[in-house]
Amino acid sequence: MIQLLGRFHPLIVHLPIGFLLLAFLFECLSLTERYAKLKIAVQPGLFIGAVSSIVACITGYLLRQEGGYDDDLADAHQYFGIATAAFATLLFFLRRKLKTFYLNPDKRKQVRVMLFVPLVVLLSATGHWGGSLTHGESYLSFTEAEDPESTDPAHAIGAIADPKAAIFYGDVIKPLLEARCYSCHSAKKQKGQLRLDGPAYIERGGKKGAVLVTGVPDSSTLYTRLMLPPDHDHHMPPSEKPQLTSTEIALIGAWIKDGASFDKPVAAFADADKIAGYLSTYKAGGVQETWIPEEEIGAPDNKIIDRLKAEGVLVVPVSATSNYRMVNFVNRKNVSDETLKNVVQLGNHVVWMNLGFSAITDEQLRMVSRLSNLRVLYLNNTGITDRGVTNIKDLRSLKYLNLVGTETTDQTLATLAAMDQLKKVYLYRNRMSRRAVLEYLRQTPTVVADTGNYQLEKLATDTITYKRKT
Repeated sequence: MIQLLGRFHPLIVHLPIGFLLLAFLFECLSLTERYAKLKIAVQPGLFIGAVSSIVACITGYLLRQEGGYDDDLADAHQYFGIATAAFATLLFFLRRKLKTFYLNPDKRKQVRVMLFVPLVVLLSATGHWGGSLTHGESYLSFTEAEDPESTDPAHAIGAIADPKAAIFYGDVIKPLLEARCYSCHSAKKQKGQLRLDGPAYIERGGKKGAVLVTGVPDSSTLYTRLMLPPDHDHHMPPSEKPQLTSTEIALIGAWIKDGASFDKPVAAFADADKIAGYLSTYKAGGVQETWIPEEEIGAPDNKIIDRLKAEGVLVVPVSATSNYRMVNFVNRKNVSDETLKNVVQLGNHVVWMNLGFSAITDEQLRMVSRLSNLRVLYLNNTGITDRGVTNIKDLRSLKYLNLVGTETTDQTLATLAAMDQLKKVYLYRNRMSRRAVLEYLRQTPTVVADTGNYQLEKLATDTITYKRKT
């Protein structure tokens, strides 16, 4: 119960800020004849501000007992907060007694305003240290913003010239921890009394003991917390934070499995080839492979395209000068065999196909498998099962496959593993287990798997609020 009260601190702390600043504003405005009547509102504002600041101090103290905060920053925030509450209370009583000390009304007005100045200074200092606790000391600075690429693990890892020569911890694991874990587990903040910003801290563990059991990833909470479902209370990073990709989790698992050395190069690890394969998926500044064929092809049969359009199927060129086509069932939920036969008649012209949210069946995918030049296939949010994926396993040109929201299970991963031409697959909100997906990635290091749980970046100019659908 006490711990719960402490967690109200971030909510309550805004009350004294608002009321004390409002009281100061009213005090200043009441000096003018036009707003003289605001004087009567100053004392109530001071009273509410003083009481709420005391409550904020109590809840803040309780919250600090949970640990995980930089002691120097927490001390500064705590003591300035106590000073603010004490001075606000003193000012509330002192302001009522000013007539005793200053008989001149004009002098009293000046003194009342001057008494607020130390309070505003204390309030500002308290807010500054509180902001530094939650956002970091450099959050409010006039220095140039840090280049996002300097903290992006993909950029740092992708810059590795020779994967096997890289120091596994220093060049790979450390950038991952820095980007995904340091915000809660570093010198500035230690949730659960755990720091991950150095070998000694990682080996020491946290409040609940060791987080690293060398050679056994499944016994290392540094790894097992990453494997929990995103909505699990103990999943790390928290669901509101940027998540590690499946490849990044696999890299951490491989590091722990072979001893979690802090100084060995990748080449010295037993799974060096697989690790190097994972690292090769990071392309810092590289040009991504295109799904549009380079070979030229003649014009498609417009009569077939017209028939498909009449049935509500969109057929558009992949570019203004290309004869290759994209086929989209976005406006047609029901997929008839006759419609698919028309699509198949377009043959090698079809390189991109969207059947997402349609009623496509496993059996109908046999017809889709005849599109030998198909590069991109969306089957998201359909009733497709493992049998349907088996029916398209012979699409040797397929590079991108979306299976989000399907009925596919771990069995499909074995089929995908045999499709060695795949470059990227989308595998979340289906019946696949997280462990099976990671094992699939270990077997196919050149494949990038999107397993969801990512965050939408909010820009300063955005006016859209993103909400999870419930």
